[in-house]
Amino acid sequence: MAAPPDQRRRTDSSAQRLDRLRRQIARQIDMGLATRESRRIERLLEMCRQCDQFCGDRCRRFGGCGARQRFLTRLVDRTRRCERWDEDHGGTIHVFVIGYPGDVGGANTECWHTVKLWRRFGLDVTLIPTWQADPSWRTRLDAIGCRTHQSSADSLEAIPGLPGATIVSFCNSLFLAAAARFRRLGCRIVWVNCMTWLFPTETAFYREHGTFDRYVFQSRHQRETLTPQLRKVGYRDEQGEMIRGALDLDDFPFCPKPHVAGEPFVVGRISRAARDKYSSNTWPIYGRIPHPIRARLMAWDKRVERKVGRPPQWAECLAAGAETPQAFLGSLHCMLQVNGGAGENWPRSGLEAMAAGVPVVVQDRWGWREMIRHGETGYLAGSDDELAFHAARLAYDEDHRLEIVHRARKVLETELADPKAIFQRWKTLFDSLAGSSQTPVAPTVEALR
Repeated sequence: MAAPPDQRRRTDSSAQRLDRLRRQIARQIDMGLATRESRRIERLLEMCRQCDQFCGDRCRRFGGCGARQRFLTRLVDRTRRCERWDEDHGGTIHVFVIGYPGDVGGANTECWHTVKLWRRFGLDVTLIPTWQADPSWRTRLDAIGCRTHQSSADSLEAIPGLPGATIVSFCNSLFLAAAARFRRLGCRIVWVNCMTWLFPTETAFYREHGTFDRYVFQSRHQRETLTPQLRKVGYRDEQGEMIRGALDLDDFPFCPKPHVAGEPFVVGRISRAARDKYSSNTWPIYGRIPHPIRARLMAWDKRVERKVGRPPQWAECLAAGAETPQAFLGSLHCMLQVNGGAGENWPRSGLEAMAAGVPVVVQDRWGWREMIRHGETGYLAGSDDELAFHAARLAYDEDHRLEIVHRARKVLETELADPKAIFQRWKTLFDSLAGSSQTPVAPTVEALR
């Protein structure tokens, strides 16, 4: 006996929907963009596939067994929720990124993790490298569904969709040099300055063209430091948005390096090879740790060595990129990062260490205070002696060290690097720009002097 016509129609429609879902979820998984909801749908699809194999033609001939119909009902319900969620979380938002990811530097890394976050939540992303694309990075970006449009600063108007579009640039000095061209194209400019100071080319742009449309701050410290400077060139508080730097935790597996009592305790640090990133007291601080140690530092060059001094026998200094951040962090028992002039905003090295299972001991200053909960997810030190003392405590108390790293990873997952929360802040920013015309704000008379 055949199923009634209306039931056949529902069954046919559901079957077609299953086929579309299978293809859609398979693409998401292949591209690494599957969400928790799409994973649930994938499991339901597998149940339906098994049901097909078990019931065969009999199931289809009679319009589907009860279990299959229940699965289909759940699928349709979840799919509708997914579709509504997609509409609420990005949908057709199209963003141009001016610049390209890279292997070294916080801004380059943040660009990559942010673009991955946007793609995960369905945003349409085109990158315009300044002004040459690294082939290896282009391959990685292609794999997550981004487009790359090669151009020069003189031919931007030829890029489809760019005039009047929303553009984002991460601490890119080459973008700043060409910012006036984007302004003439009517682009809505979002500037992500990862530093705690303004670039000279940035202030020069403000004097001539007014402020950018929106500003992203990653820490309260950065916002409080830059806002007084930006107000002099016409910045209004409503133009700023506090958005923590994105971090894909899957890129940094949680693998704390075990420390056996009596063995050397491996301390180290990772940053750009910049003089202001290193304290001239680095070796004396490390040497004060009352426990046998080995030290590993990356990145290192002659300029840094002239400031810090030749490495002791117990120290190994690596050039930039000598190891991947994951491999380097995996070799440490503790990250002891001491700056020598640079005021940290929202240091990615700290986030990556916390993600990988490396406890962080740092200065009680700048954006570190917002990232580290003293004694719970790391240590904040007020002096060189305190830095050495906290590192020694971790060296002598393995249980405490492991408690620190597990709490730090949990705080990353639920607060500091929660992808949904970070994306929602980006969506709020993009929504505030949608449909708005580009309206530069004139600098004050004081700024023009």
